[in-house]
Amino acid sequence: MLPIGLGKTDRIIFSGRIGFAWSLCIATPLLPHLIGEDRLHEIHFFSPYNFFTPRMASRLGMHFLRVLSSWREAATELAIAAALAPESEVAARDSLSAEAHVLAVSSVLNWAIAPGLLATTPEAFPDLMRSEIETTQRFASLVKAHPWLWVNHCWHPHQTPLSQRLGLGEISWDKDAFAAKVQAMEEGVAATASSRL
Repeated sequence: MLPIGLGKTDRIIFSGRIGFAWSLCIATPLLPHLIGEDRLHEIHFFSPYNFFTPRMASRLGMHFLRVLSSWREAATELAIAAALAPESEVAARDSLSAEAHVLAVSSVLNWAIAPGLLATTPEAFPDLMRSEIETTQRFASLVKAHPWLWVNHCWHPHQTPLSQRLGLGEISWDKDAFAAKVQAMEEGVAATASSRL
């Protein structure tokens, strides 16, 4: 369910890039100072920051609301199938995969809200960051218990450090992407809170 047919996007190779970008939301720090326009290779060609921009985010959000509904339905049905066939490894894996996709698309929806919230109610942005941190931690817990989930979810998980480059400084290929994201976002929340004092 890739978001195609959205009309004029002003993005080079939109349909090819968005397929990578949305799946990287769950592993990329959502930081207010990086929200802007498509910067192509400045961050990473497939970075979510190149798509969840003020002009595109609400259209992507409407699309991914439908995607979330489909994954929630699939997660419910696959959990029932796994419960009915506890000996089936396939049923268990499909159920876990759907659960992980629900969390990943929930992250995408946080990204879709971000530009509008930043423009209209910036004081509420730390609340959105906390929601994203919680979603990321839940996803990371699933991946820790079932490492195959990240490879199953993300088309190119090895691209994650590139997608985080501007959010985390220097690229570290051996860093836990989810722990690094959470740390960067917690620091962002703390910095926002201290700037209000």
